[in-house]
Amino acid sequence: MRHFLALSLCVAALGAIFPAYSASADFKATYVGGTVSSFKPGLHGRLNLQDSKELLFRCSKSQGVQITYSGITELAMGRAAGHITASRVAMGAALGLPGVLLMGKQSKNYLTISYVNSAGSNEVAVLDLSKEDIWIAIPILEARSGRKVIRDGSSGVKADSSPKPDVIPPQLASTGTAFAISTDGFFLTNDHVINGCASVLLRGVGNSSQEARVWAHDPTNDLALLKTPVMVGPTLKFAENSQLRLGQNVIVIGYPLPDWLAHGIKVTTGNISSLAGMNDDTRMVQVTAPIQGGSSGGPVLDDGGNVIGMIRSTLGTVATAVETGKIPQNMNFAIKASIVRVFLDSNNVAYGTTVTDRRIDVSQISETAEQSVLLVECWK
Repeated sequence: MRHFLALSLCVAALGAIFPAYSASADFKATYVGGTVSSFKPGLHGRLNLQDSKELLFRCSKSQGVQITYSGITELAMGRAAGHITASRVAMGAALGLPGVLLMGKQSKNYLTISYVNSAGSNEVAVLDLSKEDIWIAIPILEARSGRKVIRDGSSGVKADSSPKPDVIPPQLASTGTAFAISTDGFFLTNDHVINGCASVLLRGVGNSSQEARVWAHDPTNDLALLKTPVMVGPTLKFAENSQLRLGQNVIVIGYPLPDWLAHGIKVTTGNISSLAGMNDDTRMVQVTAPIQGGSSGGPVLDDGGNVIGMIRSTLGTVATAVETGKIPQNMNFAIKASIVRVFLDSNNVAYGTTVTDRRIDVSQISETAEQSVLLVECWK
């Protein structure tokens, strides 16, 4: 049985602590062409690079390309001289003459995968990854397949000069959510959201942004503390009574799928369905409020708008369906506020607490939180 479980680095990152679906596990792509006879060109889908055994490009339940990493013979992107012929052959087989001509205008996001299929035949697939996804997808492909991606056919060497390395400008690698907890400019998010980032930007209302410094992080509990020079809005307070109840109402706020959905925060509601996470992990709580990639690091609030947890991950529907034959629904996990507060205390960060003595309308809570919950951009 193939394993497709991946952690949601709910949008964002690649490290894994719990076997759940990650927000950045899949990458948007378009199938441009290839020698896979049953697959049509021009289909938009998702390229899964997280599985340790095989690469999966899936457009629908009935159409997809599965490539075993051990069968990959070459990976290349852009206009590298070493793979331009294979790309032309692949696109020509799928699109005919228009495909061959299209190669002359190809973008640097075209990824050519040469591989041996299960029948032992040589095949080629050409995918067009989005600009945002290409730079984070390549290192994973290299790590999984054990092959370096051919990036540029030119050597960059002149007769009268020494070799000059290619300079790749920082690219947006992934996104997540953070929320303000101190007037000193401290924000909380998940460690997997900012892990490996060259720089971190926080974006708020009106698309205003400022760079944030990673002040402290706890990989074991997947927690990270960000520090900004200027406080941009009010802070959220923790519920004084951290005793969680089964069936308790919850409100989740974050920035899921920012490239696909409308700008601004997204608000979902649900309840606590379990007081522990996967494998009876007592640091976690299971909630039914829907989340997506990019929700990682978002606050989980009670009826009074006070923090009782922080979103961590979701169990992937496709991965779980392949593994168990059943589709999970709203199996999402959050780190308990008690764990978060220990992290803050250990880093001497002051935060506010308050007693939840009355229920506040969700719309009112959303209006208040909009100034406190920000989009996290990880640039690599």
